[in-house]
Amino acid sequence: MRWEEDANAFLPFPAQTGPWKGANQAVSALGKPFNSVAHSTPDFSANATYLLDPNGGGITLLYYRGNISTPTKCIDGTSLGKTNPTTGTVCTGADADFTATGGAFRNNFDRVAAYASYPIGKRFLPLAGFQYGRDTLPTLAKFDSKGVFVDGVFFLHQYLTAGFRYDWFHPNTSKLNTQWAVTPYVNIPLQNGFQIIAEYQHRDFELPPSATIASVFHRQNDTFQARLIFIK
Repeated sequence: MRWEEDANAFLPFPAQTGPWKGANQAVSALGKPFNSVAHSTPDFSANATYLLDPNGGGITLLYYRGNISTPTKCIDGTSLGKTNPTTGTVCTGADADFTATGGAFRNNFDRVAAYASYPIGKRFLPLAGFQYGRDTLPTLAKFDSKGVFVDGVFFLHQYLTAGFRYDWFHPNTSKLNTQWAVTPYVNIPLQNGFQIIAEYQHRDFELPPSATIASVFHRQNDTFQARLIFIK
């Protein structure tokens, strides 16, 4: 994982590619940093799919067992979120120490998910999924997460597909930190290798009370993306 300043939080990334430095700019790496906790411990994934319809219908079950090095202190030894008494600086994730000597621990986590889809007529494909997870804290205690999504795809024409997706996720069910998002989108395949995809997303973050705000509050984020793809 790495510290993301804009999100003010740690975000995970695939060990195969390394941390993202920007849109489509990945640092080349084939493994976790050699000095991180349990850098040589592999993850495990298993899934099974049963096809219900050749036009997009099916049921998928997935299990994932993984681990990630999770820091608790900065490289100067200060605990995350605390102030160094000598320098007066607050320890943020930007200076986190991912090594065992720095206080990092291995978060062994599990994920179980189920997905289903089935076409209704020739022009509508609904999809839905559910995910449940369990993570490890430094005290070896556990906390749970869960999330769902529903998606509806409308095949309006060979040159136009539209859809609408709803996502809901609770990263820690013992805290007030749920998130949800609605995403309408369009896909315009020009049938010559070019494809235009545009989507708008409204996202809501529930944030718990803090030292400066006494009650639960919400942060909204609105984004629009348009992509031009060419497949030869």
